[in-house]
Amino acid sequence: MEFLREFIKAGYLKAVGKMEDYKVILGASAYFDKGILKEDDLKEISEAINKQYEKTTDEDNVENADNSESLTENTDEAKDVEDEISEETTKEKSEE
Repeated sequence: MEFLREFIKAGYLKAVGKMEDYKVILGASAYFDKGILKEDDLKEISEAINKQYEKTTDEDNVENADNSESLTENTDEAKDVEDEISEETTKEKSEE
């Protein structure tokens, strides 16, 4: 029975991220009701489901930080271009 429990738990852990969450939860809870999986197994599967979203959130935060740096650089470049145009315009007016 221990082999079956480990086999089923491993299958559901591998399914996390590849199968819809509710299907993993329903399937694992069915095996829990049959007495094959234990409460600790369900906890481990639940943690794996939550962990996949933490990774996604961390990646999004890194991506947003990169975008913020790019925006700051672009803003600085735009200010430099505005300053150059302003200087050229001032020179042209003074030459007239």
